[in-house]
Amino acid sequence: MLQYSAERAGLYLHGLNKNTAGFMTLPSGQVQEVAKEWGFRSTDYETFNSYKEVMNFAEMIRNAGEYDSRPVEGFVVRCKTKEDNNTHFFKVKYDEPYLMYREWREVTKHIWSVEVKKAKSSKTTSSTSTAVAAAAAERDDQVQPMATRIKYPLTRAYIVFIKDLIQKQPELFAGYSKNQGIIAIRELFLKEWDSKSKKEQDSLLKVTYNNESTHNEDFQRTVLIPIATIGCGKTTVSVALSKLFGWVHVSSDDFHHVRRNPGQKFIQEVVNQLKDNLVVIADRNNHESLHRQRIMEAVLEVYPKTRFVALHWSHDDLPIIRIRELEIERVKHRGNNHQSMTPDYCPEFETVIQMFLKTFTPLNPLIEPDSNFRNVIECKVGESSQVFVERIVKEFAVPTLGAGGIGNNAVPTTKEIEEAVRYAIEDWKPARVTSGEVEKFHKQKQASQASLLESKKAAAIDNAASAPSAKVRKLKEPRYMAIAIDAGSVLQFIDELTGPESTVEDANELRLLREQINAWKMENRIGIHQHVTLVHSSARKDANPNRAQRAEELWRMYTEEVSGASRTSTPAASVSGTPVATPLTTAEQEEDGFITVKKSGRAGRATQSSAPARSDKTATMASAEPAAAAAAILSADGSQDREDLKATVTVDYLVWTKRIMALQVSSAKRVKDGTFCEHTQGTLHITVGTASDQVKPVESNEMLRLWKTKSKPGDPQKPETHAIKLRTPKVFSGQLKAMMF
Repeated sequence: MLQYSAERAGLYLHGLNKNTAGFMTLPSGQVQEVAKEWGFRSTDYETFNSYKEVMNFAEMIRNAGEYDSRPVEGFVVRCKTKEDNNTHFFKVKYDEPYLMYREWREVTKHIWSVEVKKAKSSKTTSSTSTAVAAAAAERDDQVQPMATRIKYPLTRAYIVFIKDLIQKQPELFAGYSKNQGIIAIRELFLKEWDSKSKKEQDSLLKVTYNNESTHNEDFQRTVLIPIATIGCGKTTVSVALSKLFGWVHVSSDDFHHVRRNPGQKFIQEVVNQLKDNLVVIADRNNHESLHRQRIMEAVLEVYPKTRFVALHWSHDDLPIIRIRELEIERVKHRGNNHQSMTPDYCPEFETVIQMFLKTFTPLNPLIEPDSNFRNVIECKVGESSQVFVERIVKEFAVPTLGAGGIGNNAVPTTKEIEEAVRYAIEDWKPARVTSGEVEKFHKQKQASQASLLESKKAAAIDNAASAPSAKVRKLKEPRYMAIAIDAGSVLQFIDELTGPESTVEDANELRLLREQINAWKMENRIGIHQHVTLVHSSARKDANPNRAQRAEELWRMYTEEVSGASRTSTPAASVSGTPVATPLTTAEQEEDGFITVKKSGRAGRATQSSAPARSDKTATMASAEPAAAAAAILSADGSQDREDLKATVTVDYLVWTKRIMALQVSSAKRVKDGTFCEHTQGTLHITVGTASDQVKPVESNEMLRLWKTKSKPGDPQKPETHAIKLRTPKVFSGQLKAMMF
């Protein structure tokens, strides 16, 4: 990233670590000796006696802009921890120039890949597109990801320069995707930048991503397009804005009952409303760029002078698991006050939320269609709707459209905004909900599906036997069976344990626990949804056949319980090889972003079975079990509060390292009869939180195993582990559940 002379080129040895679970590294002096002996280039180092001296030195280098007559990206600091004198590393990184240069590299790769893709797919053969395509490497047309936000102001001017340079000299970028020419292109920009006057530089720093001329167009209409996922609060914001300004609110949820092309019907209604209205809100997730593009194309075809405004719910500031938890809770909280996405109407709503999050494409103002947005107002997922509405009023409605959002009314007061948001949350209901149409529609659909299921059970099996090669859409099976702990109860317990009335007797351990909990809370590393894994799907493939068989038995047992098969089936239904009816519906996402219910294949998914040999027809019937189980679980899962699935979990220890924290479970029992919940885990536990997304919850197993293993203090194989025995064991309530993620 940073330029260096040929004399400094080579392979540098930065450190030598021992291959142990605990971190052990040789001091810098020994590293230099090894480098000298083996022909590596050695890495310079300085030694200081205190943290303050280190930071003073680092600040001096920052101000000087270089170390040893060359720019550096920062320093790795080796030190010792106060508590146990263990080796610890941390980094001092300089934003400029290193991180700014890195941003330029990623921006350039992204812009170049977009230009290459555009040139290769272009139907016209302009000289520019031909030159770009000729300069491109084999895989350069695969669009490179890029951060949503631009951090450094100078990057804006750099983007303008790069776009122009690609048009004029595309050959300079021939090897850029392979990290060739990065420094040369950057130097071209810096040379041109230094040649400009202060006035020219200030002007370029203010440019937007779009062509400045288009911002001064005489727009006659405006369409607000949310970019979000399920449960972010887009309808609350849309309804509040509609109440404040009279803007027309068109919701895609009002079209879910339409049988053919509901997405197209929604877009057409947006276009229709623009005939008599100046501002329309296209209330849909629009979580993929294609959704935004289709709205824009349809509108511009009829009304070419239309301004598009993005209401962007940024997903960058929270871990994806925290966003999922927030959205699940919001969907549960709103109950049936929605046209389709409710726990009752869509039992698999948690899986649908996960699907939307995985396919979410954030706003990218550098490329189409997002480069066509003339205004972007952004909030964070989890931020209050009132704060976002106030921001929209302040940053867009008043300055762009005039007082009152269109120019006729007074600017809304804070009190009026507060009342509009309260109305949207508490009083407003979709018209199809209040009229009873939604409830009637879903009852008819459920009755129709049940009737169809009963009438085609035999046909499904017969067709599977006669046409085993027919294509069947694969149904996703759960990842593990678990006891889902009541939402928020673990976090509440941790708050009590670390609060002013804590019962923890060891003052030092309590201090360390509070420090870690507070740090993780700041980074949203502790969620509100926890569980106790009983059987993971991977256990069914254990190398030990006895363990694999045991896991398979428990998996079948819990599958029947969760899906309800054990409550409704005949005694023979639990026997291996007996057919289980496959529900005919599962959720799928169409490319227009709608969730629809589609018919699944009549035959189950073919699987291997260890059961005795049977007739062809019996074997075909048995092969439907995994798919049947997956579909049955999807249709049964949701907000159902079934007494027969309730369980209690008792914990006795809180154990943690710097990476992960867990509660050890001493017992897990069914509420209905007090029997223990059988499992395949070494130690039952609840993972409380992790230090980052890179730390997987499964690490709790290894942490607890090592904690229980006796070893000498300072054992490098065993990470530093803290444990607190609870004065009184804590009992949590939960429910048996098939977990999809």
